[in-house]
Amino acid sequence: MFGVIFNKTANNVGITVEYMDQKTLQLPQFIQLNLSENLSKIRQRLNDRGIINSTLSFVRKYDGNSRFAEIAFEEEENISLNEIVRKSEDARILSLTTCSKFNWKVLNQLRKLDYGCTMTSDGIKKADKRAFEMKDCIFEEIGNEECKAGEFNSSSCEEEMMDKNLFFNADINVKYFVKLGIGKSFKTSDNKSSQVKTDYSYNFIKYGKALLKLNFEHLEPTQEFIEVVEKALSSKDPAEQFKQIVKDFGQFIPTEVILGGRVHFDDFAKSVQFSTEKSGEISGKLSIEDLKIKMGKKSTHLKEKSNDYNYKYTKIIGGEQPDDIKNLDIGNWVGSLNNYRCWYCIEFRNPISIFQFLPNDLHERIIKSVGITIHHSTIETCDLVLEEYKKPIQFRLEIPTDIKKIIKNKDVDCKILATVTDITESKNDFFTCQVLFPSDGRLPSLIIHRVQNPFKLFKKRECKLHIGWMVIGYYRDFNFDFNTRLKVQKNDFNAPANTDNLIEYDSKVPICLGTPVLSEYPKHESLIIGHYYYVQEENNKIKACTFAYCLEERRLLVNLPKFTFYTLIITNYHAMSACDTITLRKKEYSNFNSEFPKFVSIYSTEQTNCLFLKQRNGQVKIKKIGSDKTKPSVTCAIFDPFYIRKKGKV
Repeated sequence: MFGVIFNKTANNVGITVEYMDQKTLQLPQFIQLNLSENLSKIRQRLNDRGIINSTLSFVRKYDGNSRFAEIAFEEEENISLNEIVRKSEDARILSLTTCSKFNWKVLNQLRKLDYGCTMTSDGIKKADKRAFEMKDCIFEEIGNEECKAGEFNSSSCEEEMMDKNLFFNADINVKYFVKLGIGKSFKTSDNKSSQVKTDYSYNFIKYGKALLKLNFEHLEPTQEFIEVVEKALSSKDPAEQFKQIVKDFGQFIPTEVILGGRVHFDDFAKSVQFSTEKSGEISGKLSIEDLKIKMGKKSTHLKEKSNDYNYKYTKIIGGEQPDDIKNLDIGNWVGSLNNYRCWYCIEFRNPISIFQFLPNDLHERIIKSVGITIHHSTIETCDLVLEEYKKPIQFRLEIPTDIKKIIKNKDVDCKILATVTDITESKNDFFTCQVLFPSDGRLPSLIIHRVQNPFKLFKKRECKLHIGWMVIGYYRDFNFDFNTRLKVQKNDFNAPANTDNLIEYDSKVPICLGTPVLSEYPKHESLIIGHYYYVQEENNKIKACTFAYCLEERRLLVNLPKFTFYTLIITNYHAMSACDTITLRKKEYSNFNSEFPKFVSIYSTEQTNCLFLKQRNGQVKIKKIGSDKTKPSVTCAIFDPFYIRKKGKV
């Protein structure tokens, strides 16, 4: 054992590391190294000290040190340090040079291909912190194909955002990250930016040299990234922590990257207007000689074909960069792309969330910690003829095929919320609804009751209803909206269970929306379940109070039937105007300024019972039935998930 230690110590000698490439500004470095170790181990030691990286190769000098041979990466395992170190009178010297042969590690070092990215209005932004380390990749050289010349036209902020960030084909993930980029650029909570259309166009030439693809097995998460994710999962507010993680480590990693060069000219934004014209990138092949003839060897301006445009070079991505863009020589620029170190990212494809690349055991924990989202919201119109006072209507929802799949996905754990508003001018009745969500896997439906003044004779009535409903549940992917905070509180009721459940909040009273859910069709059809929220602001607490009323017997019941009560708690929403609270006036309607149904709840500072809300033609009013004579001060909490759609924003 002592012999082994002695031998290793004996081989540790002082080495001066020099950089042969004149472009490298680093000074020579001095370090103790083991002469008997192979170059692969030496590379690791130098890398740990920041002396070498993937862009540098070892060199063996010969012929009196006047010539040198670059050592390939693959040969480093077979060559010892002692074989390439040269001795001078007072030093042992190890020479490094810039790697001449193509190596994806070099490109990764230069272009940070395994760093997270964020879309911005100024173009793609690489993260400050590294979430993953590329261990391998699929690399395909495109070959010496001809240059492609074309024109890009855009008439929307979304298309312009894609182009600025070098995405030219939109899939569902691209659209999501574009939406985030636009939201950050305009800093608007109501997505007003999505209405603005910008005339944005330019001509371009591009030269794709290689395609790099990344699979899940090619990326290994860094220890720092895993640690911050674990810390977020154990925090009191995981969503806020993950929002910060995205700022530090980026939103996504493009899993396909085109490398090469791209030149833009005639880049001119003429005006901003509301437009729906089709747009996109149109290109065709062009030989280098044709390119020189078309653009001129050192041309800085093309002849104007229209008074609307001013032709000039505006952007160069990749290739050798001229001192002044006005002096760009297209022929020389294309020739410079024969050196792979001049390749830049000219197109990104298939972006994947940084969280998707983490181990599978973290996926569910992350999704469950962030909260829930609205998977679907819609409004249906229903024409009804009500002939019996106590008998409800079972309304079957028109559920799209893709939403049916989401509802049946147990991991999403979907809930249905519904609201009913009467379009006709009725004075003596109103409508309530409960959700029927069978436990046997059948699709949910609604049980709608007509509630009439008990002192009025029942009359057959034709009515027209607007029924708003939405599907909420856990995210199915990592396309989170950190500007929306939703969660669900569940309480199971079994007679004679406690009718109150507690909701705690920090400071501002959140929007709470409740819905009773039945697992089977009720035996007592005339039974309706109501609720309200008893707000105790001095304790920062809210009680969700439920009660049961029998329409047939016209009385409040002591015991509740078996059901589950869900409260949707909204502490923040990306469209601020979708949430509101209004004070209700006694015996008067309050206006919503919209005929569309809202999700509404009663907030009371006193405990009461048999208190309902009636929606009619964009108005809301308190409706009280039964013998309770209290007159509580009542506020109406409002949530309108249809707000953006009505404003024409999506």
